[in-house]
Amino acid sequence: MRCPIVVDLFSGVGGFSLGAIQAGCQLVAAVDNDPINASVHARNFEHPFVQFDLSCSSKRLRAALPGLASAPDLVIAGPPCQGFSVGGRQDPSDPRNLLLQHCVRHIIALSPTAFVIENVAGLLNRPSRPVLARALRKLRKAGFAISEPICMLNAADFGLPQRRLRVFVLGAQRGHRLPSYPRAQAQVVTVKDALHDLATSGKRPGAIKARHLRPASSFAQAMLHHDPDAMITGLERVDHSPEVTRRFESTELGRQESVSRFYRLDPASVAPTLRAGTDRSNGSHTAPRPIHYIEPRCITVREAARLHGFPDWFQFHATKWHAFRQIGNSVPPPLARSVLVEMKECLQ
Repeated sequence: MRCPIVVDLFSGVGGFSLGAIQAGCQLVAAVDNDPINASVHARNFEHPFVQFDLSCSSKRLRAALPGLASAPDLVIAGPPCQGFSVGGRQDPSDPRNLLLQHCVRHIIALSPTAFVIENVAGLLNRPSRPVLARALRKLRKAGFAISEPICMLNAADFGLPQRRLRVFVLGAQRGHRLPSYPRAQAQVVTVKDALHDLATSGKRPGAIKARHLRPASSFAQAMLHHDPDAMITGLERVDHSPEVTRRFESTELGRQESVSRFYRLDPASVAPTLRAGTDRSNGSHTAPRPIHYIEPRCITVREAARLHGFPDWFQFHATKWHAFRQIGNSVPPPLARSVLVEMKECLQ
């Protein structure tokens, strides 16, 4: 059976794309309007990145997609979710909420056999229900059936050391088998499983060779770069003031620091949800970053990537602010892979 042909809309840095590839799908294009994501995409993927404003017409989108001669088997999409997020105002009139409707419009126009839409848990809350209901009505009217009840999945149940609740809407054209939601796995991956081989005393350079990391868990082994001479990037640390360092040092594991409200990681548990902060059009606010469980500092980009399930070879933007946003905005690859394995079974 051939690999399902997949298009990734609102792809961001490519967490959903990576999960699809790991599930055995063939990505033909990732579509996003952010030039920062475009700047790093070619370092990580072979399929093309299409920089495109998804509020534009579906006809223009179809013309912009290279190598797509017919309808794709699967469209995956994670439209921006700040308007639905419980971490925000949950404002039904937030203009970013319209991106879900644009997402639905493009899915209908591309006419895939099946689709997956990912969004924040707040999409199921009362203020957001009319927006979701409108989207589902359009999909059903266009001939798609929806897997119900719509489920919220926790990334920690799928091999990720992070508590991250996300809604997945699964659907397929009528007459095709409806996809099922993946089952949670019993094994819990902890913060220590993910980060212990990255932790050292003293200063660490911004990048080191993969051979200098000693994986301490099966999770770390799976994240490790396959080339021992490859450079592992994203290890630059934040320079905190002595006062902040003292506060971080005195914060108990698994508790919030009293001033910054940053959470200190518990090595025996999972991390809280890694958030992205806001873009320049919404104030450029930096999201809270967890405090390391050994050292009195915020975690590095590579440590955040580990907590999100990105392998060590995956590259992010060189600027920490952009890199943390790319991670916080992305679908964790292990969670995406679990969902898309089920989608692949449905398609076959």
